[in-house]
Amino acid sequence: MKGLIGLTAVGLVPALALGGVWGWSEREVAQVERSEPPAATAPAPLPAAPLLSVRRAPTELSSEISQANLRSALSTNLVTGLNDRSCLAVAVGGELVVAAGTTGTVIPASNLKLLVAAVALEVLGPDYRFATGAHGNLVGDTVEGDLFLVGGGDPLLATFGYESIPKYQPIPATQLADLAGALVDAGVRRITGGVVGDESRYDAERWGPGWAEDVKGVEAGPLSALMVNDSKEVAQGVARRVDDPARSAAAQFTDLLRSYGIEVDGDPSAGISPGTPSLVEIHSAPLGEVVGEALLNSDNNTAELLLKEIGVATSGEGSSAAGARGILSTLGTWGIPTDGLAIIDGSGLSPWNQVRCTTVIGVLQHIGASGPLFDGLPIAGVSGTLGPLDAEAGKPDNQDQFLGTAVEGVMRAKTGTLGDAGAKGLSGFLPVDGGTPIVFSLLGNVDVAGQAATEGIVLPWWRELAEALGSYAPGPPADSLAPQAS
Repeated sequence: MKGLIGLTAVGLVPALALGGVWGWSEREVAQVERSEPPAATAPAPLPAAPLLSVRRAPTELSSEISQANLRSALSTNLVTGLNDRSCLAVAVGGELVVAAGTTGTVIPASNLKLLVAAVALEVLGPDYRFATGAHGNLVGDTVEGDLFLVGGGDPLLATFGYESIPKYQPIPATQLADLAGALVDAGVRRITGGVVGDESRYDAERWGPGWAEDVKGVEAGPLSALMVNDSKEVAQGVARRVDDPARSAAAQFTDLLRSYGIEVDGDPSAGISPGTPSLVEIHSAPLGEVVGEALLNSDNNTAELLLKEIGVATSGEGSSAAGARGILSTLGTWGIPTDGLAIIDGSGLSPWNQVRCTTVIGVLQHIGASGPLFDGLPIAGVSGTLGPLDAEAGKPDNQDQFLGTAVEGVMRAKTGTLGDAGAKGLSGFLPVDGGTPIVFSLLGNVDVAGQAATEGIVLPWWRELAEALGSYAPGPPADSLAPQAS
């Protein structure tokens, strides 16, 4: 980290100790008033150090010096350059250092995934696993009638080869073929009916409210509790979106069963199991890994199904609306204000989502700089949506923004872009050697349309943020501000 504070910082000490102005903030920072002690009727003993001496609280003053310099660095260009539709919040050690544009709400784009991931880990637990089951009436080696493929909301259910096709990095896929193999191991050799895909765990909402037409089926959806390959069928390396995810899953499973030597007499279809017995199940990777995949790849389908599963866990209703209520309730128990918060979907693809930077900061501070959410965030210049540009894969240019900067390889953050709405965000952590991590949220909303136009305005803000954060140092050692032996 650059920006170690030398003699200049020491020169600031008298002004800081006297409670001077700390720099720009959209909301005026309250000053601690120091009143004069009442007149004594008799001489009082002198304190070991003057009341306003830096010797009184060296650790506190060291922190104040560091925060003042960070506030100054952020205020120079970035804060003054923000428009009135964007916000920036930066906190160090639980204290809000800068809060600009935080009185209103903004479109978060994929930064909304941070709220979804945090609450999913809370209400489901990091060890939770999604289950996909095969149900039927087994007599000897034959399933009499239909075999029901029952979806459990696993967003990473896939066939071989798909795990590396559409993502920035390979996904921890749940292989549907393992379920076919489990049926073989259970002694199944024939199904007299067909495979029926059951997606009834969640509602029938295929697209999030407010999604643009060019988003549907491209960025996410059609949504289902029984999604295989992100509701796509893959042929010769090409993935094609399907109209009926449950029937498509049944068809793909039928092909797998036949390849495993199981006879299937009927055609695939979609329906609801009438309560037939469970024969075998397969399970996803632990939720901690699933959340990490959602953040690293900014996986929209994963985030959408996580929101619906939050709904199941908190109210028994597998819908986005129920999941949103579960998030609002959980944030309330964490003591995070939710004024103005509007959660429409789980991915952030809807321009109708609204959030404050301070809400995002609150969630990140609650989670802390450890655990599955922190570990799953992309690393600047290294991984996921912040990794080096892959020109052949056509990844967005914002991946290269932090190469060669002080935050490369250190900053962990969630990106977000919704070009048609002029929204682009970056929120996360900057670990600091010898200090507590900086927590930040920069959500830009600009009056342009299109990804290139949006990035033209917001990406310079990213670079200014990186420069300011990269210059932060925890401050002069407290020992250097403490009383020295004479």
